[in-house]
Amino acid sequence: LWECPPHSLSLNGEENLFFKRVSHSKLDDLIWLYFVLGKKRPWDVNPPLQGWCPADQVLFCLLLDLRNKAFVFPAPTATAVVDLQVSNQLPLTKLTVCLRYYTLLPRAYALFSYATRSSDNDFLIYKSQPNEYAIHVGGAVVNFKVPPKEKPSWDHVCVSWDSSNGLVQLWLNGEALPRLGLKKGYSISPQASIMLGQDQDSFGGGFDVNQSFVGEMSEVYLWARVLTPTEIRLSSNNAELSGPLVSWKSLSYTIKNEVFVEEFLAPQNACI
Repeated sequence: LWECPPHSLSLNGEENLFFKRVSHSKLDDLIWLYFVLGKKRPWDVNPPLQGWCPADQVLFCLLLDLRNKAFVFPAPTATAVVDLQVSNQLPLTKLTVCLRYYTLLPRAYALFSYATRSSDNDFLIYKSQPNEYAIHVGGAVVNFKVPPKEKPSWDHVCVSWDSSNGLVQLWLNGEALPRLGLKKGYSISPQASIMLGQDQDSFGGGFDVNQSFVGEMSEVYLWARVLTPTEIRLSSNNAELSGPLVSWKSLSYTIKNEVFVEEFLAPQNACI
């Protein structure tokens, strides 16, 4: 595998991005496709110890572990987004998404957008009001009212959906809200475009600056199953759970425009 610092990425072509060998396997050629657009490998030694490539060719970094890191979305924009890559692109009849975020926004914003060719809102976690989450499945929506916050702080949100009974559940900071029903019998289409911080009004695009997320986001996970209440509470305490399709501890992603990877700033006296 190759390690590279995403926060140092330059897209003007004037800098070179340095890669460090962290392990070697037969998957190098496949992993290379995750790193660089182009046909020529940037190293000559076999086995290579280090390499370089023009920074404007870098597609994204495959990090082994993003623990103690956060994506920082510093300003409202219709262009900045984090695009997640998932290898297992199959239809979904159940899922759970968990993430942690911190924002001062008083307006609506998108957290997690799962668009397909069938529906741009095949699955969407959207903060529609300061005290309301809108959860979309297959273009339909249910709304969860949450208690008003006394002061800004990190929130841990988990949302699950099960096609067999249509139940949607939202957990906020380890506490469950009453379940609601949505799209019983539905199947979320494969080959998704998965994005953080923007609402896709078309597949892979159609962003609106007035729906963009501004703040910090960390610990993003997606499972193709409904987590148990015990697992949800463990996740809210940053415990490691088995079998995620998207894992913060091994995340494949593209950063587009002004999003940065920085140290996670935990609140004082917090155990996260």
